[in-house]
Amino acid sequence: MKPTFFILGAQKAGTTSLYTYLSHHPQVYMSEVKEPVFFESDQEYQKGIRYYWQKYFYNWSGEIAVGEARANNLFLPYIPERIKSFVPKAKLIIMLRDPVERAYSAWWMQRTYFNLEKYSFKEAVRRELRLLRSDFKIEDIENEMILKALENNYNFNGYITRGQYYDQIKFYLKHFSESNLKIVLFNDFCSDTKNVVKEIFRFINVDPYFKINDIEPKFTAYDLRVWTMIRAIMKIKIHRILKRKTRDSLLSKLSKINFGKRRSELDESMTELLREHYHQYNCELAELAGLDLNKWNKRTIK
Repeated sequence: MKPTFFILGAQKAGTTSLYTYLSHHPQVYMSEVKEPVFFESDQEYQKGIRYYWQKYFYNWSGEIAVGEARANNLFLPYIPERIKSFVPKAKLIIMLRDPVERAYSAWWMQRTYFNLEKYSFKEAVRRELRLLRSDFKIEDIENEMILKALENNYNFNGYITRGQYYDQIKFYLKHFSESNLKIVLFNDFCSDTKNVVKEIFRFINVDPYFKINDIEPKFTAYDLRVWTMIRAIMKIKIHRILKRKTRDSLLSKLSKINFGKRRSELDESMTELLREHYHQYNCELAELAGLDLNKWNKRTIK
């Protein structure tokens, strides 16, 4: 009655696609909803592991690898200890995207699709950088109040902070050994999907040679009107009736509905500002995890 692995994030780094690909493997069972809030929510966490299993894994039928995916699990500093307390030998998959590209993609989603961001990207970044240059420390805020406090007091969406991967991975290495972590770079995942997924199959101890037929990218950046339809579907619990493949196919088609929105190019001066901000974090992460992140300091975002 426990998961064996977790896709931790980062946000806007391919976790939805990976969740879907893994769910197709006959030896893998993914949570019925992609992003359980159990470890994030004090209220749910206090109800215990049995509650967690019955709410999110109710269709499990003996698969040897059981997993979930939630981007906040990488971002929030109190999550590693909670996962460790319930699943001390969990396999942890961390998907990382160029932090500048990730920040802009997250802002675009909040601004254009969800209609939840009132500031331009430039102003949102400048506001967050001012906060980060103060005495503010995310780990000083208590548990699940982090997101609520940040959103209410600072209009904080974490566009910049979520890309400071070195800090987030350090929290996990306090509780898990390096052998329990597998870091996947978003560019590798996109350019060589089949081989990267095969490596992940091997990492979670299932047949690595299982072939996934539908290897198309999956999306969660729905148009606001599409998102309203999805929420209505979830509200009437039709997702419990539909088979997983049918549900995935429906969501994939909805995600491709285009209402004419096209992402504009990121201002060059903002790109340089963020490259400078992330430089030290990227260097520390490269050394910690043995990664080549030179491209993150050179790429132009469009």
